[in-house]
Amino acid sequence: MKIKYSAIISEYKKIITQDESIIKSVATPDNTRIIKSGEIFRIENGEIIVVLSGVLAINMQQPTFPEHESITVAHEEPFRVGKAVRGMVLGLVESFGSSVSLQYVAKQDSKIATLHYDDFVERFTQKAQFSYLIKMTGFTLVMLLDSYNERNFSNRYNVIRSMIYRYQIQQDEGILHDDSLAGFILKRTKISRSYLFQILADLKDGGYIDVRNGKLDSILKELPEKY
Repeated sequence: MKIKYSAIISEYKKIITQDESIIKSVATPDNTRIIKSGEIFRIENGEIIVVLSGVLAINMQQPTFPEHESITVAHEEPFRVGKAVRGMVLGLVESFGSSVSLQYVAKQDSKIATLHYDDFVERFTQKAQFSYLIKMTGFTLVMLLDSYNERNFSNRYNVIRSMIYRYQIQQDEGILHDDSLAGFILKRTKISRSYLFQILADLKDGGYIDVRNGKLDSILKELPEKY
């Protein structure tokens, strides 16, 4: 998983470098705006967003239930499904899958361009723009599948192990915006706090990771494959 995620990030950088002019061409003085760090927003049906800079967390609203089975009232709690970075195209879910409720949170000051769907179609059915859209859609799908695979096809320890490496890669690439290692993992998984802190403490005591003030300072040696 460590190598796979690195390869995904490398491929993303290649797409952005090759198609920089297409991303810039989308922005006009009338359709761009800044989303302040921490600001929460939603995309309306018929709107397409292109991320010009910054990082947006993508959360999905889903029902969760209290731990005690005797209490049956559900409440809504957002679950982190991914992030949107420069060049990503958002809004297709809102336009064609309105039953899915997505919420976006700026993890730093971010700049976006908003297009009406008809304008988007007119622009992106041109050959170069359509090619870019296919590449970016494919990349986004790969990111989601990698994240889904990581969270759902491993035991709890393997999920934590993979998330620690993911944290380190995002930290090295300068796209990490959740300083707390535990917070980073809890936002992206359903692992209990008690189990997570037990694993992190054992890895720290075993000389595998160096954590200071909740932040991963370094991975000192390859994390064990089994716990």
